[in-house]
Amino acid sequence: SADHYNTGTMGHRILVYLICPVLCLLWSPAASQQQASCFYRQFMEPGRMFSLNNPGYPRPYPGFTSCTWEAYTRQGAAVEVDCRVVNLSKTLFGSCLDYLSVTVDDKPNEYCSPFKVSGTKVKMNLQARTRQGGYFQCTFKATADQTPDTTTNPPNPPSQNCDCGWNKKAPRRRIVGGQETDIHEFPSMAVFVHGSSRSTWCGATIISSRAVLTAAHCTAGNNPSDYGILVGEHDVSKGSETSDTALVWVSQFIIHPDYNPATQANDIALATTEKPIPFNENIGPACLPFNFQTPTMKYLTVAGWGMDEFGGTLSDVLKKVALRIVPNNFCTRVYKHYDPVNQICTFERGKDACQYDSGGPLYDYNSEQKQFLMAVVSYGNDCGRLDPAVNTRVHSYLDWIQSQLPSENFCKKSE
Repeated sequence: SADHYNTGTMGHRILVYLICPVLCLLWSPAASQQQASCFYRQFMEPGRMFSLNNPGYPRPYPGFTSCTWEAYTRQGAAVEVDCRVVNLSKTLFGSCLDYLSVTVDDKPNEYCSPFKVSGTKVKMNLQARTRQGGYFQCTFKATADQTPDTTTNPPNPPSQNCDCGWNKKAPRRRIVGGQETDIHEFPSMAVFVHGSSRSTWCGATIISSRAVLTAAHCTAGNNPSDYGILVGEHDVSKGSETSDTALVWVSQFIIHPDYNPATQANDIALATTEKPIPFNENIGPACLPFNFQTPTMKYLTVAGWGMDEFGGTLSDVLKKVALRIVPNNFCTRVYKHYDPVNQICTFERGKDACQYDSGGPLYDYNSEQKQFLMAVVSYGNDCGRLDPAVNTRVHSYLDWIQSQLPSENFCKKSE
């Protein structure tokens, strides 16, 4: 089966420059002990949301695993738990062998199939009593306890009077082999940073002053308050090559509601920030493809700090490579769940996005050399050695993106 490009441990490099004092503030001995004992407790202000899944997800958890998660909020608010993916061991008659013991405001229940619950305090305990294992994915969201406003404002329409996709270097039609980018060649490039380990993780793309776009599998099961977004970066091993590097903290992960971790359908997510991303000539949003679904070029440019080859070494500097857009049958013959409507198939032998590039951008350029975010790196088998790669087609999700960020005014640039 296809693997995500991001595999293994949570991060891949330690950041050793100016942002370290900021990141160190997130470290907590108590939090470290909780993780080690498979126990997590989180206070949630209304409006906050995080995803949660089993250890090892999307692979099954080990047999006889026992873990506890607890979320609570202030009086007058509620924690809503939506576990859409629950596949735990059952008997032939459907009774639970393994189960999630869920206590809502001191009222316990047991589940081994999808469920929804809501309360001021929710405690969930995985009780695995068999060797088989299983898997689950849930979202926890804190909401204010008030009568909902039934009148909704439509998203702001895309605007012509704005700018996006600016960059300092015109692209070449094809890049032969992966190569280091120019500093700030991709102003919308971003990468997630884990607060306690001070390590980088998935790639992402700036699409507004308050949001980046990434892959759903990068955010699923992760607590947004544990992550920052690094922008304006080039060389993660030092801080002297640019003064524009900035770190903004994540306030919320918004995973597409139809994301399927088993098939990687709808592998797309948003991360919103606590403070605005500091735009300047070297940091800014990519253009979104409102006016065209099909890329204008035969190649898309992917950028990231991932591995040079499957299981190889990681790059300290931002690199880029051009990947050829290939017919859909290249992917359908390898991946049975490939969706030509919502995904783009790319291949260039020996050249590809690779491990730790997940969630990053695939760019196209218009006649003005503006950078357009056409796709998000999703999954592949072997980093371009033999098989093509699957990428989430951004055009298919523009309505969803606007609905989740109704106050943002996106640019509508033409080809």
